[in-house]
Amino acid sequence: MADGAPGVRVVEDAGVRQDAGLLVVRALVPALDDLVVRLVEEGVSLREFTPVVSPLEAAFLALTEQQQEAGR
Repeated sequence: MADGAPGVRVVEDAGVRQDAGLLVVRALVPALDDLVVRLVEEGVSLREFTPVVSPLEAAFLALTEQQQEAGR
């Protein structure tokens, strides 16, 4: 269902075990919101819905947040 949702791309090699029961997708927030609605309407149980941030992106966000706090 996720692989056919508009604006949603299933990530095949996400660095997680395939048997872990995880599905990793890439999409903008509106497409993710639509996907959640479709999954719930189809009776799919969501146990967790978590954004994944790459280590490089996390480092950038941490650095820019520190700079903003220092500038106050």
